Amino acid sequence: MDGLELAVVLKDCADLFYENSEKAAYESLAGLLPRLNGQLQELTGLLGHLPDGEGTALQQKVLTDLRELVTAYQCRDGLALADLLYYDISEELSLLEELKQGAGQ
Repeated sequence: MDGLELAVVLKDCADLFYENSEKAAYESLAGLLPRLNGQLQELTGLLGHLPDGEGTALQQKVLTDLRELVTAYQCRDGLALADLLYYDISEELSLLEELKQGAGQ
């Protein structure tokens, strides 16, 4: 599953949170976290290779979003999780795919 496919699945998970189907949403998210972690680690690695430190701010954003995701998960804040998954993290996974295509991977 590449970053764009994962983004679609994460948006489906976010929809479950938005629909207050929290049990199903948490189960779905728990299964996706290892894949998400790997994709975001790959993204931060690629951002670190951008010239002149362009990726530093983006790396910080990814790390901040991950911290917020963990906090929201621990606090059982379904709305915060949904927003992070639907907007921020999906956008970051799209960026990962762009960077991979630009790098010829």
